[in-house]
Amino acid sequence: MSMEFTGSDSLESFYVGDVLLAALGNSVTGKSEWTGLTIKDPFQLEQTTVILVHVKGVYRVATPGNYMVYELLDSDTANSIDNFIAQLEPGTVNDFNFINHNLGVLTYRSYFGNQDVPMAEPIRFLNPRDYLSHQNFLEEVGYMNAIAGNLSGLLKSSQVIVFRLSLDRIAKVTKYTILFEAKQLVAAAIADLLAAARNISNTLLFVQTTDKQMSASSLRHGNKSQNSTNPFKKFNGFDYPIICNIVVWLSLAYTLSLAVICYVIVNIDPGRDSIIYRISSVHNFRSDANQHKKKH
Repeated sequence: MSMEFTGSDSLESFYVGDVLLAALGNSVTGKSEWTGLTIKDPFQLEQTTVILVHVKGVYRVATPGNYMVYELLDSDTANSIDNFIAQLEPGTVNDFNFINHNLGVLTYRSYFGNQDVPMAEPIRFLNPRDYLSHQNFLEEVGYMNAIAGNLSGLLKSSQVIVFRLSLDRIAKVTKYTILFEAKQLVAAAIADLLAAARNISNTLLFVQTTDKQMSASSLRHGNKSQNSTNPFKKFNGFDYPIICNIVVWLSLAYTLSLAVICYVIVNIDPGRDSIIYRISSVHNFRSDANQHKKKH
């Protein structure tokens, strides 16, 4: 009740973290003009519990109940979430990052020990026996279900819970039926997590984001945020320091050379042996010759 989401304005994906920080009562320095969030009672924001589910590799996953939907521009949600987590106290956030499957499993075991977690049951098309990607995905959905069952214990010590998983490996399959089934399983797990959170906290902000990487041609022809400055965009490649040094030193050498040339020209003696005298002499000779012709 301390905040309200309204409107349908699009949001640059790299400002998702700023929105979440503001929802927790933190000051933000971003330049986004997004008007979807209104703070109604800033003194109650510190009691807010945030549960964020990020699904990579698809544009949209069904969400249960009444909710607000905002289109995210570009594909920088993952970077924004990383920045959001980095600005929180380590003891207040639990980040289950199953985009890296092994890392997500280790994080879960660090909280709950080496307990066996049953993987989600496939509906029809997913085949965990023959495909490792299907097996990993069903295990990740199983971990989400397990977190929903142990949510009360997590929320006693944490204010923010982040669960991230990727459907990239499933989305690469040409059969849409497999991807559709995977999205169904994710949507059901999110619904269970949301229901469990509502039974525990009455100051809950539940956020679900999707992020599908666009192809290079799509970015060139269909970029919806060309005027936006991405604070997470970095230079790629290890040769950037070398190029930077070359440009800096060449610029410095050019500037010093130009300064020396200008100094020499300004202080040169315009005698008969100088280039200035010879050029001016030729010019004067031609002028005198032209005047002589006119007289005759």
